Amino acid sequence: MDIYFKEEYAKIYELNGDGKVEKFNFESDDGRAEYIFLKRHVEGETETYYDITTPYGYGGPVFYPQSPENLSKLISDFRREFEVYCKKNKIISEFIRFHPLLDNHKHLEDYLEVTFCHNTISINLNNEEQIFSEMSGKARNKVRKALKNNVTVKKEYSKEKIKKFIEMYYETMDKNNASNYYYFDKEYFKNLFELGKDKVVLFNAYHEEDIVAATTILKGRKYIHYHLSANTKKGYQLAANNLLLFEVAKWGGQNGYKNFHLGGGHDGAEDALFKFKSSFNKAGALKFYIGKKVHNPEAYSSVNEFHERKRPEIKEKDLDFFPLYRR
Repeated sequence: MDIYFKEEYAKIYELNGDGKVEKFNFESDDGRAEYIFLKRHVEGETETYYDITTPYGYGGPVFYPQSPENLSKLISDFRREFEVYCKKNKIISEFIRFHPLLDNHKHLEDYLEVTFCHNTISINLNNEEQIFSEMSGKARNKVRKALKNNVTVKKEYSKEKIKKFIEMYYETMDKNNASNYYYFDKEYFKNLFELGKDKVVLFNAYHEEDIVAATTILKGRKYIHYHLSANTKKGYQLAANNLLLFEVAKWGGQNGYKNFHLGGGHDGAEDALFKFKSSFNKAGALKFYIGKKVHNPEAYSSVNEFHERKRPEIKEKDLDFFPLYRR
């Protein structure tokens, strides 16, 4: 099972204040299903409701049919029981970020509004030669530049290095004018690294004695994921980030992982970050889908109206936000 479907991963976001972790299990003669999500309070005018969302990253329900022929029936029965669960627990809306490598959005179109959001990038880790050859010429030249400048990469896990990463991460967020959500507090990082070395690891790029770029990597059963990163001006000049990700990809392949998922750009845009990631695999684009479901239209409408009265500054660009009351 991939890291995003682990309860201990979701628990980090519960402790971050993003909602309470809940797990809905379903089993029938056709197979079984598992669904981990965060359940959040929603204030209404006269009562409190709830909504659910997948934790930061990717997720959604995972289905284990007895055979491919059983999948359709398994999904249908699962969703029927889940609707009962949502009604019983006063859940008015559901938001899913599906997993691009698993395509677990498929066959759910009859039960949710499933929408293509943007592309993400994945590197196939079959062998080192393929990893390097599938990079763009510019990216390969930057790896060579970093090596020529004596940049080295180390996999580390000491408290001292984690502390340094956190400092660099905040500096990087300042430089990028990141939104408040991405300023994870120190307790978040403590909880992240307490997942253990079998689930998260830190890679640092060095120039002489200085760390000039760094990234945290999430480890699943078959996949590794680019999670949080930090860099310096010096690291950018030395092309340290290019070497850093190349070395992570090599390490992943050597340790039996199938894919290194880099994710997408900022807020889904095909921006400089997306172009940087896509340079590592010219044909590595994966489609990322989201799912939306209003379980109680009357309550959803009432809550939207309640929040509009509290925040009347709604703009046209906000109308696509889901759920609308959290814009």
